[in-house]
Amino acid sequence: FTGVFDGLGNTISDLSIAGTVNNLGLFGYVGSLGVIRDVGLVGGSVSGSGSNIGELVGYNSGGTISAAYATGSVSGSYNVGGLVGRNSNGGTISTAYAASSVSGGYAVGGLVGLDNGGAISAAHATGSVTGSGSNIGGLVGVNNGGAISAAYASGNISGTNGSVGGLVGFNSGGIDAAYATGSVSGKSDIGGLVGGNVGTISAAYATGSVTGSGSNIGGLVGRNLGGAISAAYATGSVSGGSYVGGLVGSNFSNGAISAAYATGSVSGSMLVGGLVGYNHSNGAISAAYATGSVSGSNYVGGLVGQNSGTISAAYATGSVSGGGSVGGLVGGNFGNIGAAYATGSVSGSSNFGGLVGNNNGGTVNNGYWDTNSTGQKTSAGGIGVTTTAAL
Repeated sequence: FTGVFDGLGNTISDLSIAGTVNNLGLFGYVGSLGVIRDVGLVGGSVSGSGSNIGELVGYNSGGTISAAYATGSVSGSYNVGGLVGRNSNGGTISTAYAASSVSGGYAVGGLVGLDNGGAISAAHATGSVTGSGSNIGGLVGVNNGGAISAAYASGNISGTNGSVGGLVGFNSGGIDAAYATGSVSGKSDIGGLVGGNVGTISAAYATGSVTGSGSNIGGLVGRNLGGAISAAYATGSVSGGSYVGGLVGSNFSNGAISAAYATGSVSGSMLVGGLVGYNHSNGAISAAYATGSVSGSNYVGGLVGQNSGTISAAYATGSVSGGGSVGGLVGGNFGNIGAAYATGSVSGSSNFGGLVGNNNGGTVNNGYWDTNSTGQKTSAGGIGVTTTAAL
């Protein structure tokens, strides 16, 4: 379709489409000159066994979609979305929403399955999303180089494999001024907002609970692989296996986290932190804090479970409990800590301390802990003080 379709505010009810072909929807394929606006799809269902499945558009290749919505159900295999299956080649979607239940295999989203270099703004999705594969998101399954702004998702999201997020399953583009409120569950790389991130996230938050049976589980982002996260927060409880954090499960490969915080309780087995489970040697955390309680077995910290990178201008106030390498701020430190403090109670069985549990070749400068509130007189780094007023 390369023309102009203006719905004039009208609706189409109980549309039913089923097929085995790719590009399935009311409009199967929309080209760069195509325009669809001011139309709503009420109820109905679209189901297919192929790829690019959406209730309104299967594949939007450079077209323009605005003032549109859908409220039915959508199911498919690949690139499955409540409104659009695939949005690519500079395609734009604005002032749009979906209240559809969506299910599929790979790249499944409440609004768009795959956004490949497109733009989505002033959009939201409220339906539940389930995926039998990976890259499952409340709004977008995969954001590959696209831009998402002024957007949110509120449905509950679940996937059986990796990269599952309340807003986006996997992000290599930009996300700004966005949030998610639904609960999120899956195996590995599970986040309240984004499952796996190599892009940028700013002015964003997540409030839903996050549960993962594997590794890289975070209140906002499951795994941050070289991405940049700023002006962001998470408030939901987080539970998982290893690499579990109130904000980010693991921060790898020059990943940067700044002006961020987490308030939810966090529990896991190894490398568990109130903010970040594991901060890699090239990772950086600054101007950040965590207030939730943290529990785990080994490498457990009020802010970071294990730090091999840099932490600056940061603090933690939540209680921390674990087995070995347990600290009010950091469980195990192999990197650099500066201008940081901890006030939460700390308990452990071995290598535990008010600020740092185990310091293995790392450095601590201007680091403090409250000896009264933490219940600890010793730490593997930092200076103990007797009152938070001195901090």
